[in-house]
Amino acid sequence: MILYFSGTGNSLYAAKQVAEQTGDTLMDIAGMVRNKELDIELGEDEHLGFVFPVYYYGIPTIIRYLISHLNIRGNQEPYTFAVFTCGGSIAGAGLMLEEIFKKNFFRLDRVFPLLMPDNYVILFNPATPEQAAEILKVTDSLLEDMIQDVQERNGAKISASLKDIALTRTAYPFYVRGRKTKSFHADDSCTGCGKCKKICPSMAIAMEDGKPKWVKEQCIYCLACINCCPEEAIQYGKMTKRRRRYWNPLV
Repeated sequence: MILYFSGTGNSLYAAKQVAEQTGDTLMDIAGMVRNKELDIELGEDEHLGFVFPVYYYGIPTIIRYLISHLNIRGNQEPYTFAVFTCGGSIAGAGLMLEEIFKKNFFRLDRVFPLLMPDNYVILFNPATPEQAAEILKVTDSLLEDMIQDVQERNGAKISASLKDIALTRTAYPFYVRGRKTKSFHADDSCTGCGKCKKICPSMAIAMEDGKPKWVKEQCIYCLACINCCPEEAIQYGKMTKRRRRYWNPLV
């Protein structure tokens, strides 16, 4: 079984590729959490994979929630792995995930960093379509090797350098304490289509007078709302107005 969380399609693409090659069932983590469907049943030979992006060199809050509430029936000792989609380094995120697994009595056999186009439009301009296409060629090559390791159930010690551990410890608290929604807004080009509300995994958006309104103080910070808007109407403060949007072109 492959459980995935994806804001702009990168992790969805990776999860689909893995599931197609391994024959595992694909499950949307956001839907599982939203519907409180947190019981899963694993067959005797089934893998248990988690595919999600790295945020601030750490774990998205929805992944922490899932692991702490997940109830596994059937096979209690599956080959378990995690794929971290990232624009660069995962730093100490693998060790962080392993610690969360241990606290919840799960074993983590392998962690795979997977390079993909970055989408963090709040801080920088995402890749052009041409640049993204070149990065995704590298992604596909990495996926081939990764899927072979999964099929062979290869394990590996999860580790990180002291520098990477320090990077996660420095950056990740800004994510946990941050994630404020007050800077999200829709500009005058908004047509009120409601796509942002439908796609928000935090259920943080309501439509009022035909416009989106962020009704929760914090969200997961996946930026799906900004990147999915067909009019590019959703902004974060003044920082995103002239920046490109990104959605994985292969999903």
